[in-house]
Amino acid sequence: GSAGASSAADGLSLVGFAQNAGTFTASGIVANNVVVSGGDVTVAPGSKIGAGFLLVAGAGNVNVGAVATNYGTSSAISPTIAAGYGFTETTTGGVYATGSAINTNATLTFNNASGTIGVTSLAAGNVNVLGGANVSLTGSVAAATIGNNLVNSGTLTVPNGLTAGGSFTNNGIFNASSASVTLAANGNGATLVNNGVVNMSSAGILSLSATSGGTVTNNGVINFDVSSGNSLAVVTGSLNVNLYGAVNQASSAGATPTALSATNALGSVSLVASTSGGVLNLGTTLYSDNTGSDKLQGAAVRVLSGGYTNTSSGTLDVTLGSGKVGNYGYNLSLFPGASLSASTANITGSDTTNGSNVNLFGTITGSAINVSANTINANSAGGFSVSSGGTLTLNVAGNVNNPNGAAAAGSSAFNYNFVPVTMQGTGGTLTVNPSSYASQAQFINVLVTGNATLGALSYATTNPLAIGANIVPNASYPNSHLVVSATGNLSLGGLYWPGMLYLANVSSASNPTVLSSSGTINFTGNVSNVIPTNVTSGGGIWFMTNKALGSLGTSTILTNTNSYVNFPLASGLAVAYGKINTNFYGAVPNANSSNLLTTQLLPSAYIYGR
Repeated sequence: GSAGASSAADGLSLVGFAQNAGTFTASGIVANNVVVSGGDVTVAPGSKIGAGFLLVAGAGNVNVGAVATNYGTSSAISPTIAAGYGFTETTTGGVYATGSAINTNATLTFNNASGTIGVTSLAAGNVNVLGGANVSLTGSVAAATIGNNLVNSGTLTVPNGLTAGGSFTNNGIFNASSASVTLAANGNGATLVNNGVVNMSSAGILSLSATSGGTVTNNGVINFDVSSGNSLAVVTGSLNVNLYGAVNQASSAGATPTALSATNALGSVSLVASTSGGVLNLGTTLYSDNTGSDKLQGAAVRVLSGGYTNTSSGTLDVTLGSGKVGNYGYNLSLFPGASLSASTANITGSDTTNGSNVNLFGTITGSAINVSANTINANSAGGFSVSSGGTLTLNVAGNVNNPNGAAAAGSSAFNYNFVPVTMQGTGGTLTVNPSSYASQAQFINVLVTGNATLGALSYATTNPLAIGANIVPNASYPNSHLVVSATGNLSLGGLYWPGMLYLANVSSASNPTVLSSSGTINFTGNVSNVIPTNVTSGGGIWFMTNKALGSLGTSTILTNTNSYVNFPLASGLAVAYGKINTNFYGAVPNANSSNLLTTQLLPSAYIYGR
């Protein structure tokens, strides 16, 4: 049936009735209180409500298209919508509304073609803001929470954050104005996706969260206002984090946000996926001037393009999981052209022994770069760049090399299988700590562009055999290989490496088999590569340089049993040092006790030209 209009001044109530569209006409003014019963309730678009209130309560779908003729006056309409299943607001006017859906499966849909729907509460199941609609929560709403899914395809403005009990999808414009805004999708396995624009209208923290095994994705644009202290955070261990779209920031309050840069940096960055199966995909460019610590985390962290740069003296902590993650064999991957840069960059795997692996087709830059991982692979376009006077410390359980380097160069020479390291300015310190040296052979191949000092090892034990001392050999001890080439000078002293040691001055990274005519290998102390076992072959030291060893003085060089100290044949250095040998020693079986190894001056024949 239908309900006629009465003259009650208090307002109009519609309860559970499918109202005839002709009852309320575009020219009609309703100022009445009508109670009916049934299922769906519809107030046709174009209807006018002139005074009092509008209460609509339905057991089914509720559709309201009324226009408040006195909107903005002291007697403004304040419609209250209590929808048992679904509510659609299609008004074309500026109704100041309260919208709610009691059932968490109910759907609250805003479809106003013009004007703004002001909402004082949003206690709903599902909320849809359709394209072209404009909905604004009032300042009295601290933080909106809905029971299920949110889809915004229009314009949705909230003074604070918004939490969806299910998934959160923004395809339109989302405006937030408080200093701390959290957008959250709290459903089990739910997603938070921004395909549109998120505008922060004041300086503060934007947190994107999917707390229950879900995924946070930004395909759209995030705009920050004011260029001071803004923070971007993905909080509470989301399963996956996909940051692809642009992140912009205004140079001053109210200005148009522009791309982040060294002079337009965020205050801090924290992108946290779960280290247990979560993947962080970074496909945009982030700048931060944080003097503290920023964070990237995931079982796999993949920097697809752009990357992260700290413009201050801050720290970047990259925390990784271990083992294969889905189809990804590496726990940190820098794609070609991507970069991570910070004064201090800490790359830390959760299980360095069993599989926190790093693959660098891009570059990690810093004054102090510290990596704890299983393997580190790179190609000629990737690797590390160390500020002048800085340090690169590699704590590794596996190999550090480019396994495809020689093949890519059309060569069989191992020299091409290097991880590139650039030492800027006057050079820096390279320290390689083989954490599994006592149980498995590790193969390290690094080429330094510039000057480098080789630091003493901290993981490995100190030199197991001093000159004139004895050790009991260990038959199972592996032979690890360290290859360090440099286009500049190499300095070493107080250095122990457990296995073959190959040091070279080379002409360039593109020609690692061609020796430099200017580089020098300099000594600041003793060097040993003794393995505490009786080596049969392959345990020597190679000084591939065309110039005499610098500052050798009284420093001692100790190598393994049955091993050589090698120089380039054309340099004549082997003959020269063989004649005046006071520095080169080798381990040998003790003449008085066959179960001991001791030392002796290396015979001239073992100082060899290759």
